[in-house]
Amino acid sequence: MLEIIFYSSLGIIGTAIGAVFGIFFGTKKIGKTLALTAGIMLGVVVFEILPLSYQLSDFFTALVACAIGVLGITLISAVIGKANPFKQDNRMLNMGLVILVSMALHNFPEGMAIGAGGAESSRTGLLVGLTIAFHDLPEGIAVAIPFVGGKLAKRRVFFLTLLSAFSTVLGALVGYLLGSISDYMNAVSLGVAGGAMLFVVFRELLPASLKDIKVSETILYLLTGILISIILISVI
Repeated sequence: MLEIIFYSSLGIIGTAIGAVFGIFFGTKKIGKTLALTAGIMLGVVVFEILPLSYQLSDFFTALVACAIGVLGITLISAVIGKANPFKQDNRMLNMGLVILVSMALHNFPEGMAIGAGGAESSRTGLLVGLTIAFHDLPEGIAVAIPFVGGKLAKRRVFFLTLLSAFSTVLGALVGYLLGSISDYMNAVSLGVAGGAMLFVVFRELLPASLKDIKVSETILYLLTGILISIILISVI
């Protein structure tokens, strides 16, 4: 059990490194950073998450799960906007919370993969954990950037970003206890997470980027982010 907690904590380390990068290097031109982040997220969803959901089930299941993810995060976004947890009119901070929730949804099935791998063998669990640690680097950046843009204190940005990664540990414990993951359930989880991330890209990140920089710049950084995601997927 302790080994599983250690393996899943590697994902938290990856997220933490991404958070530090976002805090100290993502403040120069927030619109460019948001577009770049949108591109990375879009690439991960289109070229990894949704295709894997389809492979593990079928087109209809992946599509319905994706739609559920979009609807679910839409409701969560509305609740966050109405509750206004930061007690101020700051769309960037609320956007950060929406992204945090979507990433937490994404990290849960990743954690289950670590737990199931660890149940099979220590070596498998470690390899999966290291892979996800690298994979979580851009996710840490994605969560941190809106909070930075909302002028939140750096310590709070770091803490909130780490919260998105703790679902990895929870997922790992569930995966370990189950010993294996049903392909169908994994497909549904991935589809829901993919839908939530698509909402974040098109409803939160890109509109905010377009308010800060030119359309041509947004497109350029969006495409650059997609290219980065393709490279990350191929390497990891």
